[in-house]
Amino acid sequence: ALYLLITSKVRPFWKSLKSFRSMNRNLASVITMIFAGVYYLATGWVKNFFPINPQFIDLYKALHVFSVLGVKSNPLSYPLYVIFNPQRAFAALIFDFPLKFLYLVLLFAPLLFFSLKSKVVLITVPFLGLFLFSNFNAYYSVGSHYPLYVLAFIFIAALFVLKRLQHAARMSILKTMLITSMILTISISPLSPLSSPFVKEGLLWYTSTGLESNERLASLADIVDTIPQNASVLTQNTIFPHVSNRPNAYIIPLSHVMNDTEYVRSLINSSEYVLLDLSWINDLNTNFILNDITQNNSYGAYALARNAILFKRGFQDEPISAHYTENAVLSAYRDLVRTSYTRTVSDQSAASDNVLLCPKNADGTFMYGPSNYLLQGSYEVTFTMKASGHNSSAIGYCDVTSDSGNSTISKREIFGFELPPFVWTNFTLTFTSTKVLTNVEYRASSYGTANVFVDRVVMRRISSNATSDFGMRTFSSGDLSLDSGYASNERFLVSPQNTTSGLFWHGPYMNLSAGKYRATVLLKVTPPPQDPLEHILTLGVSAYSGSAVYAKYEVRASEFLNEEGSSEWQELSLEFITKDPLDGVEFTGLSPSSNFTIYFAYVLVEKLVLSPDSSYELFSVQRGLQVNSGQIISDASSQSGEVALSRKGLDVGILTYGPYVALFSGSYSAVFRAKTNATSPNAMILFEVVSQPGANILSNMTLTSSRITDGSWFNVTLPFYLETPATNMEFRVTSNGLTDLYVDTVTVLFK
Repeated sequence: ALYLLITSKVRPFWKSLKSFRSMNRNLASVITMIFAGVYYLATGWVKNFFPINPQFIDLYKALHVFSVLGVKSNPLSYPLYVIFNPQRAFAALIFDFPLKFLYLVLLFAPLLFFSLKSKVVLITVPFLGLFLFSNFNAYYSVGSHYPLYVLAFIFIAALFVLKRLQHAARMSILKTMLITSMILTISISPLSPLSSPFVKEGLLWYTSTGLESNERLASLADIVDTIPQNASVLTQNTIFPHVSNRPNAYIIPLSHVMNDTEYVRSLINSSEYVLLDLSWINDLNTNFILNDITQNNSYGAYALARNAILFKRGFQDEPISAHYTENAVLSAYRDLVRTSYTRTVSDQSAASDNVLLCPKNADGTFMYGPSNYLLQGSYEVTFTMKASGHNSSAIGYCDVTSDSGNSTISKREIFGFELPPFVWTNFTLTFTSTKVLTNVEYRASSYGTANVFVDRVVMRRISSNATSDFGMRTFSSGDLSLDSGYASNERFLVSPQNTTSGLFWHGPYMNLSAGKYRATVLLKVTPPPQDPLEHILTLGVSAYSGSAVYAKYEVRASEFLNEEGSSEWQELSLEFITKDPLDGVEFTGLSPSSNFTIYFAYVLVEKLVLSPDSSYELFSVQRGLQVNSGQIISDASSQSGEVALSRKGLDVGILTYGPYVALFSGSYSAVFRAKTNATSPNAMILFEVVSQPGANILSNMTLTSSRITDGSWFNVTLPFYLETPATNMEFRVTSNGLTDLYVDTVTVLFK
């Protein structure tokens, strides 16, 4: 309107204002300017009733877009800054100059720059000046909405120029304009694949996200539909438009703009629903909200999307909509991300059609994903793997991480002696979490010592309950401190023969919450021991720099002897209990024997959690019970399949012992399942419940030949009581050698 007035002749202008009966150019311009001025004042008056939060004033004024120019107050005063600060104005103008130059070309090139031949193009100067002296690239990029302020005038200016031309010339130029516009449209349209290189280079203001619908977007749309129309809701910038039609919709401020936890908490308190897209979890405010509403249990997961959660205040039931699944079977080659040196190969022996192969001599994390989230609860994740071209040394590890690999939840070291060549083997990692985990990845890593194959990863949610945050972990040569011996190239810790030392290894000085734990140590000794009772070393668990001992277990040679008399890798476990959180927990190998070379692979630490319905634990020779004077045989009539046998006239003394478990204080019963054959007079069998160390006998019973019936299984029940938590609990059966004695299971009942 101002341009039309400036370009009008003065005398006709005043005459035109005297007549309101016929609308003309000058009168329309004046009316437009009056209306715009009144509207500007009216909107300012209305806005006074809705004052801007002082923390958002700078954002509201968009001062950051003129930071190079130096505007510090009202951005409308930028022309004064240009005039009185020519040096800063020049710096602002050349800031991102290649992008600004491209912007001008893309604006005027479709019409062959004909707009520049008309004075109408001067209308665009205030807008283009605002854009070109800015340092905010949305102002001078095609793809944002800002070009719409000038496009109409660019086309009008071109029409004024074309109007002056003859018909033939005009038609020829219009055809050229059409072709040029089509070429540019095909090149930079967001619908065209040709625009992708420009987007990647940041030359166009388009999102790099594909425009096609997918499961993530569809599931997000579904949970938006579950929010009642009048309910208050808090969500992120990208979702906010879909809920903004309700009176109480709130937006989470971006943390780089404002990071005020009290303000953010006030938004939470004002909202019945909170909708979070977890791909934004790296934003500090989004992360704060997620932790705040889940740690105090004020909100529950109401509906679940592929990568988003809708929380509702006070909701405690199961989610009403669940694109998220508690159990997932992920094919390694199809569902997870692989590195460039990892190949997909066909394998008929695998559960999937194809598997991933990380070739020998390639090391590092070669598989990861899918970067999803997990709700609170207890989980197990099973990796199905095999290897070839390897020895007994460390092959690699598999782990579960959150925060895109920055936080390790659970980790399992894998050694060659655990993987028979070309045989698929499952490695299960367990963990619990009291909070929602984000950007969760299941990863496999190789040390380059073998060809490593991965078939699939199976994730299963065991329970929705979790009382602590703990994940099963292995600690090996890289995690522990070595006091004597050496670390081998195979990643073993080795205590050589003829070495005298009071301490082999110790560490890793971790923190543990209250609960019951099991530490499983992988050991091997050479040469093969001869005396079953010979000392190998002592395993220990302590805290607070060794000042508090929670478990000890003396390892004897009998642990390493099999029927052939050879020594192989053995798992040795000890359990311990703590009522309070522990600091500086270390697992130690004490007093290694100088008669053997002792190899240590790793210690695996896991938290033992009984389900709420569980009222017992069962032990057998396959699960915890050790055999001293006797042997292990198969027995189809047993519950466990294999039993311990003390042969009449050949084996005398303790038949079974162990399993050195930890128990909380309380009342218990130990039920021994046994049977006999060929019992002679004066035969005696002793059943005992013993608390180690110190061999404190808590309960015992002796059966004589008169109370024994051969040929059928019978139970012996020993009740016992623990005033305080106990470690290294042992259940022993001893024979005087006058009967064939079979021991099947020991069941510990919790009262």
